[in-house]
Amino acid sequence: MSQTSARMPASADLPASAPQPWSAWLARLAADRAGWLAAGLIAIGALLRLGLILAGWPATDSDEATMGLMALHINAGLEHPLFFDGQSYMGTIQAYLGALLFRLFGASVVSLRLALLLLFILYLVVMWSLLKLLYGPRFALVGLLLLDLGGPDLLKPQLLALGGYPETLLFAALAVLLALRLARPHPPAPSPAGEGEPESALGKQLAGHARHLCSGFPLPRRGGGQGERFRLPRAATLRLGSPSPRRERGTGGQAPRRLALYAALGLTMGVAWWSDQLVFPYLVAAMALLAFFCRRELLHGPRWRPLGALLAGLVVGVSPQLIFLTQPHPEGPSAIAAFEWQGPSTILRFFTQFGAHLFGELLVALPNITGMGWVCVAPTLPNGALAMPATGGAALCLGLRALWSAGLLALGLVAALLSWQALRRSGPLRAAAGWQGERRAAAVRHGGRLALLLGGALTLALYLVSLAASTPAGNARYLIEMNIALPAMLYPLWALGVGAGEGVARPAWLAAALAPHSRGWRWLALGLVAALLAGGVVATYRLSAATRASAQADQRLIHDLERLGVRHMHTDYWTCDKVAFLSQERITCDTLKSDLSEGFNRYPPYVAQVAADPHATYVMPSQLPQAAALRQRAQNPDWHYTLTVVDGYDVWLPGASARHAEGRADAERAIVMYQ
Repeated sequence: MSQTSARMPASADLPASAPQPWSAWLARLAADRAGWLAAGLIAIGALLRLGLILAGWPATDSDEATMGLMALHINAGLEHPLFFDGQSYMGTIQAYLGALLFRLFGASVVSLRLALLLLFILYLVVMWSLLKLLYGPRFALVGLLLLDLGGPDLLKPQLLALGGYPETLLFAALAVLLALRLARPHPPAPSPAGEGEPESALGKQLAGHARHLCSGFPLPRRGGGQGERFRLPRAATLRLGSPSPRRERGTGGQAPRRLALYAALGLTMGVAWWSDQLVFPYLVAAMALLAFFCRRELLHGPRWRPLGALLAGLVVGVSPQLIFLTQPHPEGPSAIAAFEWQGPSTILRFFTQFGAHLFGELLVALPNITGMGWVCVAPTLPNGALAMPATGGAALCLGLRALWSAGLLALGLVAALLSWQALRRSGPLRAAAGWQGERRAAAVRHGGRLALLLGGALTLALYLVSLAASTPAGNARYLIEMNIALPAMLYPLWALGVGAGEGVARPAWLAAALAPHSRGWRWLALGLVAALLAGGVVATYRLSAATRASAQADQRLIHDLERLGVRHMHTDYWTCDKVAFLSQERITCDTLKSDLSEGFNRYPPYVAQVAADPHATYVMPSQLPQAAALRQRAQNPDWHYTLTVVDGYDVWLPGASARHAEGRADAERAIVMYQ
């Protein structure tokens, strides 16, 4: 037998039961019942929203159509926008995803909204990991179920491609999750060959001799006696077996992985800020976790590499915004100008309108965005501001909404107190950055719960001082991040019925009172909340019938305008981009204000196209002030336009051109009220 074959082990000597890595991974995946249940809940949430998308709910509008036009232009290679057309903030992730889906499924509202569905699925995956890390798999499943459901005001920003809202949910949750991954205890990785303490007996003996040599030995003098001690260089000490000083700092062999996590966190925060500044509260929460648990590594890490990786990722993430700010953009304010302090007027307005803002937030916006708004409609003024109840039913509605908001805030306060109490029991908080093992794991878990609640509290506070709170009926979407805090706020309902194994401290009297019915109390309370949110889904599906009629009216209008030969038109803001997108830019437009002066045009090339067309048409919804102004202008003898009423629109055709007259009789029909 050759020497090579003699060195090969026989097959009988190999362990028969040693599984392959991939088979072990598959075995763990098959045994993960909670993971499969989570996948099922994520699929249910996605299917519920897909059904609404296919049903045409919510009805598209000009803002969503602007996003669709951006996707069309990206797909055609005409432009690569960094921000939403006509403004200097809110990134274009939805437009680029929509352009990709347009290539696969064709340009349509459904294809555009599939991009939002993809973002929502990723958000649920991140929330599953986040909730499982903080609360365990059982409550994480309950949290996923609650996130699947909701009323019209909660589902609408998740499905209408207005830019920023689904991305805000995804990136906010991901930033907190990455910060928690960095804050968790990280045992040092096994030492590579040639580093660390050798494990064999011979290696230990050689390492002992090496350390003896490196400690120095006396050199003989020429005249007798002992001279200076000979020492090996420090590099030789490390090579011969001394522990690595970098490993003693705690990063160990996991340093590359942790640096990648820091870079990923920075990139997530940068992209989130570029996408929508609404993410700010949860970026603060993520940074608070880093400051509390990782400040030593950030400030005293080897060569500042962790901090450098974090900042590098952040710069890459916000690079679209940095590029944009270096270029002149006369059509709108810069992203920085949008957040400039307005001085004493802001302070005065806040204090004079504080009550209106507070009641608008608690009685309208918060119930709407957390899924309760479908139960009853709060009385509001035409501009969306909260109105005084004029009937007993309206007063009862406001009472129910106040009870819902008060209950959520009380539960959030209880959750914060439970987590803060548990965190304080871990030890002196000043030394939290140095905690390790189970002590650190428990502290990170409770700190993460506080981070979710902190993000929700900051969201409520920033909304309270904003102008959106003065008209809450149409601005509840700015509280969309409360969707992330909702499971954390509802956790006390679960914690009241669990034992000490969940790490929840309860007063003795409360534990004694709940002991006989703890399981029933928990499921009853959470079941009522889930039933309320499920009712919101049912109510939303009932609204989809009306949106189908609206979509059909939009298509009839486009068909009739094309029959009339309209290619370029002057119209209002809420008609312009919607007609342009739904017609695939066969009809383009510019917008007019109520006094027929130039309005807000998001895409300047359309303005040039309309101005260059001598046959441009005026198309206005019949009930708008612009339509009345055009009828007034028609009394001028120099007005050479002919009025045709089509589908609830006043269509003013120039002169008696044969191009416009062709097909006019077929297009005229009974007025369909504009929706």
